[in-house]
Amino acid sequence: MKRLDIWKTIQFIVFLALALFCLYKVHFDPNFSSSFAESESMRMISFLLWLVLGLVFIFIFIDFTLYANNQKEMSTLKRAINSDVLSNLANRNSCDELVLKYEEAEIGDEFTCIMLEINNLKEINEEKGRAAGNRVLKEFSAIVYMASVGKGFVGRNGGNKYLALFENDNGKVKGEQFLKRITDKIEEYNGDTQHAAISFKAGVASGSDVEKKDIHKLISLADRRLGEQK
Repeated sequence: MKRLDIWKTIQFIVFLALALFCLYKVHFDPNFSSSFAESESMRMISFLLWLVLGLVFIFIFIDFTLYANNQKEMSTLKRAINSDVLSNLANRNSCDELVLKYEEAEIGDEFTCIMLEINNLKEINEEKGRAAGNRVLKEFSAIVYMASVGKGFVGRNGGNKYLALFENDNGKVKGEQFLKRITDKIEEYNGDTQHAAISFKAGVASGSDVEKKDIHKLISLADRRLGEQK
């Protein structure tokens, strides 16, 4: 798609360059100017050429507009496919795509995976209703997203589970900062008694924790540690 963008841009630039060159020759070159002044045929040819150039410009402009709109629609569709409707985070499909990216590469010791889970979502749904549970999911997702900004990737991995990945460059530190941001925000959120409090747990694993530097083993370890948390 980028090659097509470049090609269309080159087309437009070439057309503009040729049009400007023709404009210069017709109006500023003395030889051409005198020829047009003396010959009705030359003026007719000039008119027809400018008409053709004008039509070509209109067609190119329409083509660019349609192409830009198509790109926008494709981008919107891609976001819809890869975004979870309720949380607005990356969905399971996006998580799988990112994991696939690391399947062929050996992760480093600093590469960190954090699995998150809302502990009390089932209780909230039962006691306060599905609407309250959905609100908790949205609020927690917003907190998780804000905590991940500038740190790493986070997505909703289904249900009340979240997957966060922090790459090799200071991944452990970024993971710790990510968890601290969430903890602080959850404490602040739970201070307001007008809504259901959120309880969550986390499982953390880094590349140094697994013998074989495999992304699937890393995620499995983080998930297992998550299950061990109360």
